[in-house]
Amino acid sequence: RRLPASISGAAPLRADAAKGEWDAVLRAVDESDFRLALLGTRGVELRPLLLDLWPEGAERALDAKVARNEGRFTAYDGIIDLRGLWSPFTDGNLSATALERYARCPYQFFLNKVLGIRAVSEPDASADLSPLDRGTIMHEVLETWVKNWLEAKTRPWAEYAADPGPFDEIANHRIDRAERERQLGGADVAKALRSQMLGDLDQTRRLMQVSAANGWTPVHAEWDFEQVEVETKDGSTLQINGKVDRIDIHADGRLMAIDYKTGKFRKDAARQFFSGRALQLPIYLRAIEQQLDGDLSGSSAELAYITERGQFERDPINGADFAHPGAPYATPLARVLGVIADGMDHGRFFPYPFREQPKPRPTSFDLVCTYCDYQPICTRDVHRRYTRKARQDDATSGDFQQMHDLKPPE
Repeated sequence: RRLPASISGAAPLRADAAKGEWDAVLRAVDESDFRLALLGTRGVELRPLLLDLWPEGAERALDAKVARNEGRFTAYDGIIDLRGLWSPFTDGNLSATALERYARCPYQFFLNKVLGIRAVSEPDASADLSPLDRGTIMHEVLETWVKNWLEAKTRPWAEYAADPGPFDEIANHRIDRAERERQLGGADVAKALRSQMLGDLDQTRRLMQVSAANGWTPVHAEWDFEQVEVETKDGSTLQINGKVDRIDIHADGRLMAIDYKTGKFRKDAARQFFSGRALQLPIYLRAIEQQLDGDLSGSSAELAYITERGQFERDPINGADFAHPGAPYATPLARVLGVIADGMDHGRFFPYPFREQPKPRPTSFDLVCTYCDYQPICTRDVHRRYTRKARQDDATSGDFQQMHDLKPPE
């Protein structure tokens, strides 16, 4: 294909190509492919090449390179003035997950929530069921099982929970559908996955049977709440929307929010709100108080691990710890929410090299941000760049870093 003169003049001669890695350039199928291949070729001096290929954008690209090497955070690190365009205090559609996303990485939040960029899932070549699909199936089984009882209530919950018949029927029906949709892989793999999920689900039902015997009964399954107000450290208010897997009530009137988890059990995961990493349960408690007229001091919320991998553990927090300004967790939670809201409102969306389990001196992008959907559009030197700038620009990142360093009390 004939290239424009301004482009073709940069094309390598075959004699020159023999000295470098020009194969991809010579195989370019169109102008865009040619540009990308040329930029990816070793030995190319980028400045004149950018000016030739993208005269309208080259200066901005070079400005970005300079700014990212400065000692402070700049617009090219995600410091963006959104006043008049977006604010967490007027958004009206924030969720606990969105707040946690900001606490994990402000840049990831900006791409996902403010710009609305979504990751495109690629077909999984593995024969195994993805953790996300496995979790969806198990959530749907439990949701259907509880909702069927709530809609009919033809017998006491304790009796219903003790009967494996309805539960097994629902579970097998949902897994049959997954098998028809080829989510479970080949026959041998599907058989093993079915056995594993049915075993985990049955054990979860047995634990609910014990809970029922101890006086707990479901009142909501997949309960939606909107505009729940949570206060920050300076008295500002955020309005949060969300959904709770289940709400139970005890015979004595206490309410409990339950969030199913299918991953690995991590001790004290429910109390990681100190660093902004687990805000769902405290917000669920506020939702119970504001929209179900629950007594916060008597309410609770828990992470319920529903797989053998999670050891079927329960990780609870108590509403009494948040019930009034002097309660043990009320001030730390307000402070964390304040750091997050203030960072959002002032446009601090820098990339942060978040790790679930920090290790000494992480230097590899792949290790630091392993599971981030936005790796392809983030800089690969994120850890080095953040660490260097944070040391010199404490005014921008100081509160955020202090929040991340907080740990729940022993």
